[in-house]
Amino acid sequence: HHSFIENKGQWDSKVLFKTRFKGGNLWVEQGKMLFHLQDYSSFQTAHANPNFEGESNFYKQHVVHLNFKGAQEVHQLTKEKPTEAYYNFFHGNDERKWQGGVHGYSEATLHQLYQGIDLKLIEEHEELKYEFHVKPNIDPSIIQLDIQGQQKIIIDKEGNLNIHTPLGIIREKKPFAYQIINGNIREIKCDFKLKDFEKQIVSF
Repeated sequence: HHSFIENKGQWDSKVLFKTRFKGGNLWVEQGKMLFHLQDYSSFQTAHANPNFEGESNFYKQHVVHLNFKGAQEVHQLTKEKPTEAYYNFFHGNDERKWQGGVHGYSEATLHQLYQGIDLKLIEEHEELKYEFHVKPNIDPSIIQLDIQGQQKIIIDKEGNLNIHTPLGIIREKKPFAYQIINGNIREIKCDFKLKDFEKQIVSF
């Protein structure tokens, strides 16, 4: 069960949360999400095969930065649905960085990532999702995702965002947008958009 693990001082102060996904770790930091992709297949081959000649501790890794261009520093976090398990971090010799009783949460909100826009992170059925909560009269086009570290970005015919990397594709499903009007969910047409000249900047 992958949850968003809070930072109680065991990591650098710019880190807000860390979670795992199938291909590595996702770090949620001030102003960005950082995908640390890890491929242990050669590592596992070596362990399964006693005659393996290569380096047994070798694995491939790659980092993709999803920068929230023009975002504000977040000062308020809401954490919901704590996991029963908690984590203890005793890394290194500096006891000030040791932290016990660190919790994971299924949901976390970064308030005012942009003026009038909150970012909510959700872990559900082993899937990571995020939502932008946009207040009335705020222009959602101020949300700009500046992606770095990819080989190419393609919006496929289904409207999904495919970020190609040396270790595979990070796929973000076509966005679903809605308003709640008199208690009813009303879908709003919404698509990913790539800038004409800067092919790494994604907006909605």
